[in-house]
Amino acid sequence: MEKNKQPGMSKHAVIVIVLLTAVLIMVVLLLAFPYLAGRKNFTSKEHGYTLVMDTGKTDYKRILLDSETKVTMDRFSIKKDSSCYLSVTEISEETDLDEALEAFESDESYEFTREEGITYGDGNYTARRISYTDRNGTNPLEVYYYYDKEHGIIISLCTDEKNRKELERMLGSIKIIPRE
Repeated sequence: MEKNKQPGMSKHAVIVIVLLTAVLIMVVLLLAFPYLAGRKNFTSKEHGYTLVMDTGKTDYKRILLDSETKVTMDRFSIKKDSSCYLSVTEISEETDLDEALEAFESDESYEFTREEGITYGDGNYTARRISYTDRNGTNPLEVYYYYDKEHGIIISLCTDEKNRKELERMLGSIKIIPRE
């Protein structure tokens, strides 16, 4: 007597499909690993924000700006080019930003562009953007200040074309959180 064969795939075909699927998954994971491995959520309860940084491309440093008032700045600089960075610091509501900018512009060494209602970060926070081009070094650097009066912070972004994408990605990942 002959056995009835059920239509369908053989055991060999199933094993080949499972192995090919496993190989495909491993290739995808290996290709994605460099993009996922260095990503780290950074939280500053002091300045009231979080952001996503790539620890393989950026260095973090907290800088004391004023020892009397204990004002600090968080700086995330590009490892291979520390002149390119994103920094965050608190700014007092009493600070007259226009007065400070006019003092820099008075000797004609700076010419700032001012823009109102610019959004930044993961929450589309509203800020005043002040920018200029720094031509003092070998490569010109674009400098942007995002003054977020509502949250009491100023974000500085100093970049060249080569590092713009990474720093703008960090800026776009900022989320404001309640301060302690």
